Amino acid sequence: AYFRSGDRLAIINNWDQAIHNNPGKAWPYVHRGDAHLLLGQLPAAIADYQAAIRLSPTGGEKYEMLDQLYAAARDPGGRIAVWDKAVQNNPQAEWSYSGRARVYAEIGQPGLALADYTTALQIHPGFEWFYTARANIYQQTGDWQSLLANWNEAVQRNPQAVWPLVARARAYLEMGACSPAIQDYTRLIDQLLSPEQARQEGNFQQLLFEVHAGRAQVYIRCDDRQGLAHNWDAVSQAFPALDWPFVQRGQAWLDIGENELAASEFSALIEHRPPSSSSSSFYDLRASAYRKMGDVRRLLDNWEQAVQSFPNASWAYQGRGLARLENGQVQPALDDLARAQAYRQLADAYHSLGQPQGVIAAWSLAIQDTPKNDFAWKMRGDAYFETGQYALSIADYTTALRLSPNAVGLYSARGRAYLAAGYRSAAIQDWQYALLLYEEIGDSQMSAQLRQWLSLARSGAAIPPGQLTLPK
Repeated sequence: AYFRSGDRLAIINNWDQAIHNNPGKAWPYVHRGDAHLLLGQLPAAIADYQAAIRLSPTGGEKYEMLDQLYAAARDPGGRIAVWDKAVQNNPQAEWSYSGRARVYAEIGQPGLALADYTTALQIHPGFEWFYTARANIYQQTGDWQSLLANWNEAVQRNPQAVWPLVARARAYLEMGACSPAIQDYTRLIDQLLSPEQARQEGNFQQLLFEVHAGRAQVYIRCDDRQGLAHNWDAVSQAFPALDWPFVQRGQAWLDIGENELAASEFSALIEHRPPSSSSSSFYDLRASAYRKMGDVRRLLDNWEQAVQSFPNASWAYQGRGLARLENGQVQPALDDLARAQAYRQLADAYHSLGQPQGVIAAWSLAIQDTPKNDFAWKMRGDAYFETGQYALSIADYTTALRLSPNAVGLYSARGRAYLAAGYRSAAIQDWQYALLLYEEIGDSQMSAQLRQWLSLARSGAAIPPGQLTLPK
């Protein structure tokens, strides 16, 4: 209540009274220290926490807070003194050594930090955080042998745990030791696939995925293409109902150029899995394999099957539309993209065909479907500008700005439409505002472009619309 009312003196007096009424107790000093800290009285806060530690030397929270206060005061000696006192008062508490080790590491004394982390591990053997902290120091100092020894010890202390094997495998990979890294990941996979381990691990499937993904990274780094492709075999055999092992294995076949095998993998998923939200990705992946093979017929068949299986799915028509466009089936492709409401792809298709009115029509459909879509208004404005319909372009940009008033690119775009339409002063006004915004966000390219346009516009020189090109 005193704090909310802003009565600083009453806040401190409240805890002065608590100290008076509870002689020899640490907690009133802690609370008064908190109050001094909130009021910005750093020396008084430090004195109160020191008093609390003298009265109650156990418990790491007081030392941690005092360490933070000395850190705020940029006093590394004070920080070390705090943890020296913690070690003196709590010689059997691992947190006292790890606290001091953390400060040693931060102030650039890695040898002393390592010694303290090692003592903390002797008190609390096998604790993951201490091994990780020690490993970070070894890695920073480039002591790879000690790093490896650190994780060897962690594996020995925690033979059934996942984290030390993952850490050691990563260390091997950083050292370029492919074979032992793969061995560690394989050992982990064997452990995870055992019934006993599976019952112990929470979020089992996610963990299994992450371990396989880790081994895949080793295969990639070590250029073991066959190993990469077969990385997911064990889990797909153990859990045939799961989708992701088959997807990952198919993706691996794609990555190494075994496109027919990849297509077969995705075909099996399509044929043997019930329709679901994952189905679109299966068709997309199989289409990627067919594209890489240059197999236009099977690419089209892929999307025909998708449309037949999912007659109400926009993604199926979009996929078929793009495939038809690649195969030169222009009008059916445009029909599919329109049905899929894939307006951007439809506009791109018309643009590639050199049909600007089709581009305008595509964005008009998008506006009709989503009238508050500022991007659609902007894109139709661009299309109107490209076809010389400057008044319509200005109108669309203005609508887009009403929907998205902070879209800096719209001011640049409308400015060029104003200039092309003969409204030089309006163009200068838009470009000046755009320049201010671009300078605020540090876009040097657009800032330079706008300065050039502004200089020409102010000089009265004619600027052909074709020279008013905005970056894509």
